[in-house]
Amino acid sequence: MKILCYGDSNTWGHNPLNGTRLANRWTKVLQSLFDKKTEVIEEGLCGRTATFMDNVKPYRHGLSMLKGILETHQPVDVVIIMLGTNDLKSCFSPDAVAISNGIKEMIHIIKNPFTYNANVSIPKVLIISPILIKNNFENIERTKEQFGERAVVVSQKLSTYYKSLADQYSCGFIDASKYAEASDIDCIHMDEENHKKLAKIIYETIRAW
Repeated sequence: MKILCYGDSNTWGHNPLNGTRLANRWTKVLQSLFDKKTEVIEEGLCGRTATFMDNVKPYRHGLSMLKGILETHQPVDVVIIMLGTNDLKSCFSPDAVAISNGIKEMIHIIKNPFTYNANVSIPKVLIISPILIKNNFENIERTKEQFGERAVVVSQKLSTYYKSLADQYSCGFIDASKYAEASDIDCIHMDEENHKKLAKIIYETIRAW
């Protein structure tokens, strides 16, 4: 089995303490939980969005980059999408409908047989609504500059919209905020303990399919 993990810095494994890459990020922990017959492919990029385009770094646009990544790694059995946090930045004037529309378009791409070579099976899709931005972000200067109070409010709505999409398109769904949380250091990124918690529920969800 091949599992493609498509996400942002919380998939890449950004360390909230110093910005280095965590060794025990959820993708690595997930790999350790499966046997050697399973390959977990890491496609995490710091700053990646689901919907909105960063004009300074347009390669971080998750929707436009997805098809090429799927073609690169085909065939895969499962695609995990965990995106939306970076769309909450104040510069994008975020709302939950717009962010979820990006996720919907990603589902369409993944489930489209013309995305792949002939005779390649369509992978299953697992949608993960991201962890919440912590309310005390105002004490963190960098987080305060990039996100605002609106980001906290909208982040709390994403799980409802993502769950609706998962139901509509027969995808798996996990609300990451029920199992993991952001570090108090930057209010955005998980520490290793929370990466382990998230990996465990992802593993259990895939095993149950």
